[in-house]
This record gives sequence, C-alpha cells and structure tokens, in this order.
Amino acid sequence: MTKTLLFDIDGTLILSGGAGGMAFGETLQSLFGVQEPKRVPMHGRTDAGIIAELFEAHSIPVEDATIATFLRGYFDVLPNVLKRLSGQVLPGVQQLLEDLTQYDCIRTLLTGNVEQGAHIKLQHFGLHHFFHGGVFGDHHRTRVDLGRGAIDTLRKQHSPSLSPDQLVVIGDTLLDIDCARAIGCRVLGVATGGATYDELVAHGADWVVEDLTHPDISVWLCS
Repeated sequence: MTKTLLFDIDGTLILSGGAGGMAFGETLQSLFGVQEPKRVPMHGRTDAGIIAELFEAHSIPVEDATIATFLRGYFDVLPNVLKRLSGQVLPGVQQLLEDLTQYDCIRTLLTGNVEQGAHIKLQHFGLHHFFHGGVFGDHHRTRVDLGRGAIDTLRKQHSPSLSPDQLVVIGDTLLDIDCARAIGCRVLGVATGGATYDELVAHGADWVVEDLTHPDISVWLCS
C-alpha cells in the first residue's frame, strides 16, 4: 500500500531563524504603518490564523482585500529576510528525503504556511523538488481545521480512494499531533522545533525521535 507522507516545514524540515515572523512584522510596518508589531504565538499554527490575530491586535480589518494586500507584501519581503538570517536544514532531513525517493511513497506537505510562502522557504533551502502538492494554511485558522480538510485535498491531488491509514504526518509540535488525529492517521513527532521529546510522547505521537537522523525512519514511514 502506497503511503502518503505529510511533512510539516518549520521546526521539522528547516529552521528559518524566525524569517516568517520577521517578514510578517516588516510587512505590517511597510504596508499598514504598524511601528511596533505585537507578538503572537506562531509555533504549529496556520498563517491564516496568525494573520487574523495580528490584524485584530492592530485594528486592521480581517477582510479578503486586506489579507491579499498583506500577503503580496509578505511574498516580496520573505526571500530577502531568509537571505539575511542564518537558517538551516535540520539534521537528517536531506538524507531522509533522498532515501524516500527509493520507496513507493508520496512525499507531500501539511503545513501552516500559506502555499506561496511554503514554496519560497523550501526553494531557499533547496528542498522544493522533493515534494508534490500539499495542504497549506491559506484558509484554515487552526491546525485541526487544516487536518479535517486535508483528506479531501489530498484525494484531489493524488488518489480519490486515499484513506487515512495510508497517511503519516511528520511534525514537531503538539498541534501537528492534533492535526494528525483530526485526519485519523499516524504521526511521527520530531523533537527539533516546537515541543520537547517528552511533550511529544505525552501528547500521543505514534513514534517520537530526537531528529530525523534515526536510521529506521524511512522504513517506519513507508510500512
């Protein structure tokens, strides 16, 4: 049975050095005149939810037009911010993705990033070519809602008969585990970002690893 592997990005595949948050802040400053953007939680959340909270915190109308204006600015700013910061591909990621090309599996994305933002980040770190399609945080405000809508999106992209037992989520936060449970699939917790090893275990991940260098990951994901 072909497995579809759903990778989170930030904290799982890469550390961007806080590029997303910095680019959000610079966009608020340049386009909306917000001199000191307020901080909101970002780990594991969707961009749609983060943007809505930022807008509400600064009395900006949460409307399609203002969100579209914000995102256009964000996409302009993000590549330059990534170049300025010292981000990195996390340990084991490159080798694991190369190893997975030898398996009968689909490598795709399940990320809170908006789609174009996800592509900008992966292109910057040289990982874009490993993935086909995905589920992105453009429209769902919470990670659980993202998970609930994932199966329909994936069926359209890959196979109408795709079922939850063919899916595996790979993520670094407790919200990634909640997202996987909303889909009804297995989840691999990776302690490289938003939660510790013990927190991921306690929250019920099917398997937890310190990082993606573990030699048995590809077999477990595709079995």
